[in-house]
Amino acid sequence: MVNLGSGSQREVDDILLTRYACYLIAQKGDPRKQEIAFAQTCFAIQTRRAEVIEQRLLEGERVSARRKLSETEKELSGVIFEHTGSTENFALIRSKGDFATEVTIFGAPELVTNNGER
Repeated sequence: MVNLGSGSQREVDDILLTRYACYLIAQKGDPRKQEIAFAQTCFAIQTRRAEVIEQRLLEGERVSARRKLSETEKELSGVIFEHTGSTENFALIRSKGDFATEVTIFGAPELVTNNGER
C-alpha cells in the first residue's frame, strides 16, 4: 500500500529493478524524500568502496611488478658479476642494453652514430 496525496491508500504491485535502474531513479529523485536520500547515500558509499578496492588492486599490481623488476635486476647483476668479476660495468652494460632495446623496439637505426651515441 502506498499513501496518496489525498490521504487515501492504494495497492501497488512490486516491481523488480536492476541495480542500474535503481541508481538512475535515486540520482534523478528528490533528495528531500527520505528513501531517495538513503538510496543516494548507499550508492555513494558503494561507489567509494569500489574505488578503494580498485586502488588497492592497482597498488598490489604495482608492488608485484616492482618486486619482479628488483629480482630481475639482482639476477642481471649476478650474471654480470659472473662474467666480469666485478660490478663496475653494471651501469655501462645496463645503459647499452637499454639503448639496444630502444633501437630494436622503435626501429630507429638512423639515430645511432658511429660511436653508438644518440
